[in-house]
Amino acid sequence: MKAISIRQPWIDLILQGRKTIEVRRWPTKHRGRIALHAAYNFDYKGIKHHGIDKAQLRNSAILGTVDIVDMIEFDRISWRKFVDQHLSYIETWDRMTCRYGFVLTNARRLDEPRAMNGASFLFEIGEL
Repeated sequence: MKAISIRQPWIDLILQGRKTIEVRRWPTKHRGRIALHAAYNFDYKGIKHHGIDKAQLRNSAILGTVDIVDMIEFDRISWRKFVDQHLSYIETWDRMTCRYGFVLTNARRLDEPRAMNGASFLFEIGEL
């Protein structure tokens, strides 16, 4: 199974069903189920922006799975149009460096997190 490493609080927002588009600097042709790896580092601006208690967030572990069903290449208009799905606190297109959005569905939290290190891009983790 492939996995993607994402900093908290974004993993928890995906697993809550609130974030349905993951923004990236790179595109993917992958479609289907992937594991969600909570990266070692946190996005402190994201935590503050969404009013989340950092003490409740787990990192450096596979926390769940999700399906990638599509990919969006953002432009100025689509970035604003999908803000309620990607949840970014960066509202000005000119400051945005992530131009691709992975459309996500069917997020599921694992019963027990699986501690592991992450990697760049999509990476292989074996079976869950």
